[in-house]
Amino acid sequence: MNSRSLITFLALVSGAIAGPVSTSMSNDGKTNYELKSIFDPPPSHGCDALAVRSSGAGSDEAMEFNAVSDFTTYWYNRKEVQLNTNTSLGNTSSWQTVVIPKASPLTDNSSSHYRGGASGSISVTANHRGGLIYLGYPASMSSSSSNPSLERAISLNARALDKDKNYDEYSLFVATEIPADWRAFTGFNSVTITGKEWASLPLNKQQSLKQYVHLGGTLRVVQADESVAISLDVKESKSRHEGMGRILLVDEPKTPRSQDGDIVKRLLTAPQFSSSIPDNKQPGPLTVLGVLALGILIGPVNLFVFTRKKRHKLFFTIPLIATAASLVFVIVILMEDGIGGNGKRIAFVTLSPETASSTVFQQQASRCGALLGTSFSFSEPTLVMPISSLELDRENGGSVSLSQTGTEFSGGWFKSRQKQVQTVSSVIPSRARIDVGKQAGTEESPKRSFTNTTNTAIQQFAFVDKKNNYYASSKTLNPGDSVTITAKTGGNTAGLDYVSESANSLDSRTRNELTKLLRAGGQIIAFADDAPELCIDTLDSIEWDSSPAVLIQAVID
Repeated sequence: MNSRSLITFLALVSGAIAGPVSTSMSNDGKTNYELKSIFDPPPSHGCDALAVRSSGAGSDEAMEFNAVSDFTTYWYNRKEVQLNTNTSLGNTSSWQTVVIPKASPLTDNSSSHYRGGASGSISVTANHRGGLIYLGYPASMSSSSSNPSLERAISLNARALDKDKNYDEYSLFVATEIPADWRAFTGFNSVTITGKEWASLPLNKQQSLKQYVHLGGTLRVVQADESVAISLDVKESKSRHEGMGRILLVDEPKTPRSQDGDIVKRLLTAPQFSSSIPDNKQPGPLTVLGVLALGILIGPVNLFVFTRKKRHKLFFTIPLIATAASLVFVIVILMEDGIGGNGKRIAFVTLSPETASSTVFQQQASRCGALLGTSFSFSEPTLVMPISSLELDRENGGSVSLSQTGTEFSGGWFKSRQKQVQTVSSVIPSRARIDVGKQAGTEESPKRSFTNTTNTAIQQFAFVDKKNNYYASSKTLNPGDSVTITAKTGGNTAGLDYVSESANSLDSRTRNELTKLLRAGGQIIAFADDAPELCIDTLDSIEWDSSPAVLIQAVID
């Protein structure tokens, strides 16, 4: 899987831009439009970030910004997906940034594995001043030919690269232009900026980068002074795990020895339990017999029995038979599949008491019967990545249309009689936390108290402090319950016991990642076997058979 790292360069003049700009004009020639790419080149996955600006007539009028992301795979059959994103903008006389989810790829495999290949693109239009405007997508200025090496990046004052030492796989951006939206960074495994740039960012943009780290990204800060280190809570060491990701302080822009977190792969990986969800259901015997009976009834029986002497009755009997058959088919489908659907999901929740929020990364798989509605919405900006396993769906091609307007989702995210595998990511307001008391007892036998102030029961948790003391409990903590634990030594070799149901359901790779987070110290790892309160709800008509959660929370002593 090709994934990029994101690097900044210092603008030489005020207002300099990292990405390319395309220009267009209204049909009457009275309004000019500029469309700019924040990242150059844009990522292949996750989200793209564009900025639009108008000048001339109507620049202070509202604009409807429309982007269509296409992704087409060619394997046993052509499969095309369109993701339509609509955003309402106000005054566009100054740059307005729009985050655009990308439709590519809708599979947990690299596009290089497709026997027939794959392609993707984004087209952009706007409704402004009563007319439709075609905004040309900006062509990338960065490429392997124009920026072939690390030396070239440094000569542009760029700031560092990706884990595989593939120096073509990075993108440029200007720190002051990034949106205050964590979704914009989900196409990159790492983001690297300077300490001065971090200090110059407003709080909401700093927070969006931290939320990206919580999801599994890596933030590298070059030449950070003491104040920056304190703001990132990276004081004594030059690295710190936060959520599922990591923050690193580096002296110069070079590839670190430790690997960056692979957030892109995580966003595009099907959950292990998806194989336990039934695949798309083929028509059952009742449906096949019904189609055969309809053909006989509407054809020879209708022609030679119902209307044998009065052919003009065909105008009435055909629609009546078709209507009655439709009702029968609906009843048969409801009998075979039921209404709504069933599925399984698991949420990885990073609790952030200091910002009263939680970052949620959720994997889910479901299969639907008959759906009476397919639209759903969220209260906060959310990224939904649909994943289809083409190996299990070789015979099914066609196209899928997905739509997103703000936090409203509609279209083919969920379909009747089909299986869906998705990852869902969001940052939601939350006061949920696990309170950790100060160290008590003796140096040889330290103790700490832990209080569950979430709204769900926790079956297991573990914590390693800065002194390498290891605290663990397999006692169920209901909301409001507390427990005092005497620590064990040797936190650098601590291991999660996986005694809870949710812990046992994890795949080996995720277990290893969580064990590394635990041994790194400073974060609680907790498991809740049934925590629908911490999960993100999508389609209301789906009943989730299980809703476990893994809770991660940094502890600041």
